[in-house]
Amino acid sequence: LTMDVGVHVPLHCTASGKLFLAFMPPGEREVLLAHLPLPRLTARTITRVRTLRTECNAIAQSGHAIDREEFIVGLIAMGGLIAILGLTSNLYMALLASIGYGIANLVYVVPTQTLFAELTPPGMMGRVIAFRGSLVFGALTLAMAVSGLMAEVIPAGIVIAIFGFVTLGAGIVAAFLPAIRRS
Repeated sequence: LTMDVGVHVPLHCTASGKLFLAFMPPGEREVLLAHLPLPRLTARTITRVRTLRTECNAIAQSGHAIDREEFIVGLIAMGGLIAILGLTSNLYMALLASIGYGIANLVYVVPTQTLFAELTPPGMMGRVIAFRGSLVFGALTLAMAVSGLMAEVIPAGIVIAIFGFVTLGAGIVAAFLPAIRRS
């Protein structure tokens, strides 16, 4: 995960922030936790010091952290921002939607890649990565082909908005079906 110089993200609800807290000297971490505001940013945001402390201890043991839609609701935010990007003719709104999409993408992709790595048996990693890559790139190729055909009939902005709403719908379905989030 990379961030531009000057970007500030909360410590308590981002993977990088929780990593920072987890690997601080314990005394310094306790002083910081005593004064750190823990605002709820999504339904999954950790807002209790005791829960955050437990999470930091687990992160220190495992060596990695996951943002489970604690900072931004990943897929849902991405879908909504894609739709805005397709429908707006305002340059500043398009830039904001693009920035938001980039941030939401990072928040979504990093945890899913971590989950993928955790759930794939080590002996199957190469095969699973190759198969997953084929599925992902096949889906992207299909989406590009369909959107290209659609753009011949309707404006490109509307096509982008349609795909944004499809992504938004998929995110809403995933939010209400926990089995999908783990798959």
